[in-house]
Amino acid sequence: MSVDRIAGYLERRRTTAHPLEQALIAAACGSPSGQEPPIDLNTYIRQAPDFTSRLKHALLNALLMACGAGHSPGPVPDRSSFSRTGLHPWAKVQTTAVKVIWAPVPDASFRAEHRDVDVLLSTLNRDGIREGNLLVHLSALHALHRLGGHDTVVRDGLDTVLRHQRRDGGIPFFTDTDTWCTATAGVALLAAGAPDDVIYSITTHLVGRQKPNGAWSVSDISEVTDADDTSVVRELLQTRADPAHRNAIERGRQALR
Repeated sequence: MSVDRIAGYLERRRTTAHPLEQALIAAACGSPSGQEPPIDLNTYIRQAPDFTSRLKHALLNALLMACGAGHSPGPVPDRSSFSRTGLHPWAKVQTTAVKVIWAPVPDASFRAEHRDVDVLLSTLNRDGIREGNLLVHLSALHALHRLGGHDTVVRDGLDTVLRHQRRDGGIPFFTDTDTWCTATAGVALLAAGAPDDVIYSITTHLVGRQKPNGAWSVSDISEVTDADDTSVVRELLQTRADPAHRNAIERGRQALR
């Protein structure tokens, strides 16, 4: 069964995984001693920029709670921790899921709202994985499951996830990162002196993946563009300097501006 394969994947990594991953595995599968290993989330939160610390604390705790653990010691986040203002579309859904997962905690000063549920459902009301982001998809499913009343949506969403299960039993973060991998490989191959026809094939493919706004996204199926993908693709196109790609290079520049 799929669940057994997932459990096997996690168990094989229990002793060699990163401490934070070990805590997640213990929460999901239980620990041999019956006790979850201690984890200091601040160790990881301090690695992120200060302005993200409240949300990162809420996020890491939410993942642990979604896997079956209690939240770590410390104050319960307040409503301001879940502001969606200015966030990337994926981050808006992730932040909403984290809020809904926290909402049942007794000391929480907020509750899940109808608009929160609408955000989560809008992410799942489609045939595949929105933007190819499985982590966001799973976060939304966990939030709706904890909220209750959405059994059919959660069940259908899980069926969609399991279509992307790998041979080793694990589930990837994204369905694919084709555009990003192609662009970074193209830059490396160009620097290494790869044959011109190889570079031309790569650049022509990438020009075909340029979005209407002139930028690029992480994968072929994603519509949300970003600065890192656009920068690397434009670097490759500009370094090769094919006259046929001049328009794509300029559109990429304007998108970054």
